[in-house]
Amino acid sequence: MPAPPDRPAAPALRDARDALARAEALLARGEAAAARPWLERATRLAPNDATLRAMLAGALIGHDDARAAALFAALAETVDIREIWLGLAGAEARCRRFPAAGAALARLLSRHIADDAALALAFALSPRLDAPGFCAIARDGRAGAPALVLAPANPRATIAVRLDGRPLHLPAKGEAPPRLALPPTWHTARWLTVTADSVPLCASPIDIAALNRLEGYVAADGSGGLQGWAWYPGDPDADPRLCLRDADGAARRFQARLAGASAGVLARPRGFALTGAALAGLRPPFAVTDA
Repeated sequence: MPAPPDRPAAPALRDARDALARAEALLARGEAAAARPWLERATRLAPNDATLRAMLAGALIGHDDARAAALFAALAETVDIREIWLGLAGAEARCRRFPAAGAALARLLSRHIADDAALALAFALSPRLDAPGFCAIARDGRAGAPALVLAPANPRATIAVRLDGRPLHLPAKGEAPPRLALPPTWHTARWLTVTADSVPLCASPIDIAALNRLEGYVAADGSGGLQGWAWYPGDPDADPRLCLRDADGAARRFQARLAGASAGVLARPRGFALTGAALAGLRPPFAVTDA
C-alpha cells in the first residue's frame, strides 16, 4: 500500500515546529537577532506556512526592512489582516518609500478597526501622506464603543463626514474632537467618507462592511450540542455577537469568547459551545449568524 501523501513531509514538519518553538522562546526573551535564524529555518522547512512567513517578516523589521516589506506585500495579496498591513506600512516607511507606506496604511484603516499601534503609525506617517490627514475607526479601550478618529493636517479645514452620503453633525469649525461618536446604527451603513476642504482623508472612504465582516464555523458536537468558532477579521479585538435560530425562527443570542480555536494565519477566533440542554425546546435545523 502506498504511503499517505503527507508522510514524507512529516520529518520536515516536526523540524519546522522545533525551529519555531526555539524562535518563540528567544522572542519571548527579547532576543530577536538570535530568533531570526530559527525562523528562517522554520520557513524553509514549511514554505507555504503563512504564519511563519508573517513572523519572519516581523522579525526582519529593523534588520532587513526591504525584505520584510517584500514578505508582507506577498502575504497581503492573499491575507487581509490588520497586522499584515501594519507590518507592510511600517516596513515601507522604514525604507522611506512613503507612497507605498501610505497606500498600505489606507488599506489598513479603511478595512479594519484601528488599534493603538495602527494609530501611532498613522500619526507618524501623517506628514508624509499624499492626503490632507487621515481618518480611522477605533475603540476607546478593548471594550469601548467604536468612534471616528479625525486627524486632518490642517485643524482649521472644513471637515465633512457622511454615512452612505448622509452628513453627520460635527462640532463648530476648529472645535472638532480627535474622536467623534458614531450614531448607534453606524454599522448598518456601507461607506463612511471624510473630507477636509472637499479632499478625502487617507482611508476615506471607510468600508464599514469590511470592518464588520464575520468568519466562522459551526458543527454538531456528537452529543446533541453545537460547537464552533467565529471572529471579525476587521475587528479582531471584539468578541463576536452571534445568534442561533431554529426552524421556527426562535432565537438565542450569545457571544463567542473561548480562546484556543484555530482559523488560519494570524486569525484570532473565539470558540463557542452550546450544550444539548441549551438547545432544549428548539427545533432543528439550526442557523448561527452574526447577531
